[in-house]
Amino acid sequence: VHTGVALRLGDRTVAETITSLVTFTPLTAALIEWYVGTGEPLDKAGAYAVQGAGGVFVQRVQGSVSNVVGLPLHAVVRLAGDLGVVLLG
Repeated sequence: VHTGVALRLGDRTVAETITSLVTFTPLTAALIEWYVGTGEPLDKAGAYAVQGAGGVFVQRVQGSVSNVVGLPLHAVVRLAGDLGVVLLG
């Protein structure tokens, strides 16, 4: 999963691409049929949600789990700090 984050404050911009690697368990036809039957994959980028029913197929996440969910929170907080904006504390 690749996510681009860019923040701008005045004339300063900070940006970064965050990459996370998701490893899935091997899927049988029966598991795929069950999962499609849940309706979950029909409205998801990549056809799964790590925080939903599709999460049962995830063996491992290397990198940011929040990136896989949709927004790499650690990177956003760090980049905001680079601009002098404190989001936590």
